[in-house]
Amino acid sequence: MAACFFSPLCALSSALFSARAVHHLLLTSLAAPLIWQVMKVGWLNRCPAILPFAAHTSALWLWHVPVVYSFALSGSVQYWTMEIPLLLSALWLWREILDPDRPAGAALVLCLATMLQMTVLGAWLTFAPHPIFAPHFATTELYGLSALQDQQLAGLLVWVPASLAFAVAFLLSAGRVISASRTTGGGSPAVLGA
Repeated sequence: MAACFFSPLCALSSALFSARAVHHLLLTSLAAPLIWQVMKVGWLNRCPAILPFAAHTSALWLWHVPVVYSFALSGSVQYWTMEIPLLLSALWLWREILDPDRPAGAALVLCLATMLQMTVLGAWLTFAPHPIFAPHFATTELYGLSALQDQQLAGLLVWVPASLAFAVAFLLSAGRVISASRTTGGGSPAVLGA
């Protein structure tokens, strides 16, 4: 959290969209699962797995709508209306993925679905033919990047590194499924069911 909000990265993310991507990657793919693991945040009862996925995906994509993104960078209150929902929705999603009481099959589906939507978002940012986010049109040259190069770098960061945490969680969940099927002598609906 300190790296996200109290380091040079936070200030740099005002100038570079790629730094903002690193900032959000740290917040949603690293800080959120670690916070859940340490605090075992339990402020929501178990729910259908689609709800935290929909909430997090909606928050992530909403803040990548150019006019909404520009709004978020227009002041402190607006900035926190972007950051807080991203963190809370990531905490909710990671709670469902990491909860040992949730069937491992549901965690597998959540991880795959999240990696898929991150891939789509990353590809959109990477292959856009022109820069999309106005707040960074005039701020990237100082760092030796055009606005389009900065956006493409951000897209690659969203596409690959941001998905790595979900890939690790997927592998751990797959390990739980395999381990459970070995101990029960086959697939158990309680383990595989969503």
